[in-house]
Amino acid sequence: MSCVVHMNSALDLARRGGRFVRGRGSFGRGPATKLSSKRIEYRPGELATVLDIHGSIDGTSEARLRGEMESLIKAGAHQLILDCRDVDFINSSGLGAILMFKDELARLGGALVLMHMSERALMVIEMLGFGPTLDIAENEAQALELIADGTA
Repeated sequence: MSCVVHMNSALDLARRGGRFVRGRGSFGRGPATKLSSKRIEYRPGELATVLDIHGSIDGTSEARLRGEMESLIKAGAHQLILDCRDVDFINSSGLGAILMFKDELARLGGALVLMHMSERALMVIEMLGFGPTLDIAENEAQALELIADGTA
């Protein structure tokens, strides 16, 4: 039986001291845990469209994130909130895509707000110096407030 392990997943696994359970496609510590899928769902709302991101925001998921956001922008959604509660990893490649869309939305009179960021993701954002550039909210109410009052 063969298993395919993506490099980013394997590196992340090694950093966390986890183990790979051969044949089950599972990663984690101790008992096998399912690797989170990389999917993006969206919820249109009155003030903004919320994108629920699951998995990581990195080089392996960047193209999908770009595609989803481009489609929403073309459809007229110019106020976007990225719900990152289920994001387990973010890197400079993923942040680059987010910054690109933040700038594009600003040119269109819109906004991009991140919410429910993990401590780990916030640390990466600060280490890369993007903290002052991004609008980050603790929850959806705060994100909507930033959009409604035009501060995002």
